[in-house]
Amino acid sequence: MKKVIFILLFLLYNINVTSAETNILTLQDCIDLAMKNNFQIKKEQINLQTAVLNLDITKSAYYPKLTLGAAVPAYTEHYVDKSGLNPDHYYYHKLDNSLTASVKTEIPTGAKLDMGLAGVYNIIDSENKVYRPDSQDVDYYFSAGIEQPLFKRNKTRIDISKSKAALKNQKMNYNQQVKNIKYNITELYLSLLKSLENYKITKNSFNKSKLNYELSLKKYETGLIPEVEVLILEGSYNQNQVYLLGSENRITRSRETLLFNIGLPLDYPFRIVKDVSYKAIQIDPKETLENTILKDYYLNNQYNNIFNKEEEYKEIKDDSNLDANVKLSYNYNINQEPSPYYYDYYWGASLNLAYPLFDFGLNKKRLKIKQKEIEKTRIDIKNQKISLERNLNNLLSGIEENYKTISILSNDVYVSQKRYDISQKQFQDGIITTQELLDSESALDNSEKQYLNAIMDYKIKLSKLETEYEVVYRK
Repeated sequence: MKKVIFILLFLLYNINVTSAETNILTLQDCIDLAMKNNFQIKKEQINLQTAVLNLDITKSAYYPKLTLGAAVPAYTEHYVDKSGLNPDHYYYHKLDNSLTASVKTEIPTGAKLDMGLAGVYNIIDSENKVYRPDSQDVDYYFSAGIEQPLFKRNKTRIDISKSKAALKNQKMNYNQQVKNIKYNITELYLSLLKSLENYKITKNSFNKSKLNYELSLKKYETGLIPEVEVLILEGSYNQNQVYLLGSENRITRSRETLLFNIGLPLDYPFRIVKDVSYKAIQIDPKETLENTILKDYYLNNQYNNIFNKEEEYKEIKDDSNLDANVKLSYNYNINQEPSPYYYDYYWGASLNLAYPLFDFGLNKKRLKIKQKEIEKTRIDIKNQKISLERNLNNLLSGIEENYKTISILSNDVYVSQKRYDISQKQFQDGIITTQELLDSESALDNSEKQYLNAIMDYKIKLSKLETEYEVVYRK
């Protein structure tokens, strides 16, 4: 009965372990999870939404704004002085109930339009009916006006251009953040893959050292080798146990780091796709650099800075120039009092001029500061272009070197494996010493790890290239 229970528990344990290991995460799965859960991405999405709203707000200057108002009731008390008459003064009370509507807007020329309509219901209760009789009447008022600047640049149009540039910049910042997330997750994913492959190499080394140690014990018992050679292999065996423990710890740390960065619990059970394959690539350096210069987020930020500073320069310069605007106005009123009702209208036009005469040279100094800021930004742009070209050449050179290194190390692993197989057979036959066996074992271990490192470096450099550059592949 106990045996049956043990078997059932064993089967249940294996079923649970198997189900836990069915969560396979590909590199793209991890990138998608990071995009969904990453706090920086969420902040950039909010910044992007804010930039869209800011552009809408700036454009709203051209939208008509309707305002409705009411004063119900508005009470006033009036004192009238009639010196020389009898009585020489009196009071009357006025009660106004008014409704108003106004529309204000701006047109693309920079002119501001303003129209208003009002209706007022007046009730007058007078103390002196002779001089000011009681009355009730309704008055109507209409007004319209326009103010057009003549020399000032259209500030709303400039603000819209700035908002569009800011939105474009924010989109580029968001796209760059997405690229950074992809690179970061790719690096972490490959780091875990490297840890797993390193563990496999270390496990093989451990198994070989264990096998050789056990073989040395048998040879020692038969008197074929001295004890010191057994101790050498035992030391190698113990050291490989330590390496194996360290390799297991690195896997745990790599798993937890990846899980943390993609927003999953640290105890989440999963497996990754163990793909250590690689392929040659053909990149067009000239087109890659040209595309990158056009779309580089840092360069575009600097171009936007220059645009803003140039606009600020023009605004400062405007403060030193003649300011002029034309105003036109029109009013039309209908009054029911005195009876019969009458109407009147009037219109007006004015040209307003203002010219700053003296400001102690402050504006000139402000203009020089803006010029220096623009000059400094242009230097940053030039330096960034040079850096992009230099870093691209270094990356491509490194990728090419890695690819050639992989080919060489692939053959080296084959040679080292063959050497080790021969050495182990020779050790069994008593032809070589323990140290010579260890040398061939160490050479194989190093070759396998160097080969793995070269492949991982190659993949990471490719990912970095696609993060920092708009890569154009040759067909």
